[in-house]
Amino acid sequence: NPEITEEEIEKAIETTEEAKYDGVDFRVQLAASSRKIDTKARNFKGLKDVEREKEGGLYKYYYGKTSDYNKIQLMKTFAQEKGYPTCYVVAFKNGKKLKISEVLKTERK
Repeated sequence: NPEITEEEIEKAIETTEEAKYDGVDFRVQLAASSRKIDTKARNFKGLKDVEREKEGGLYKYYYGKTSDYNKIQLMKTFAQEKGYPTCYVVAFKNGKKLKISEVLKTERK
């Protein structure tokens, strides 16, 4: 199973059909931990631009941020290839977490 490169993912993202949802940020949740981990790529199997947010007593680690559902699905696939088989897509609007199923029922832009 050949590894997908970051360049291949970026090219796929550029060429994929858009599925944008206004005001929604889709992100890939990589992990949740009680430990605060530095968000450098080397700590996240080479994934760049990982963000950390504290939610309750846990630190949540997110990769990617886009209003385009198709793009975030590609980023999720890339994260899985990099070694995060249990990662999943989450959605936020105005800083509040939403159910993906609810977001996908709304009008796309």
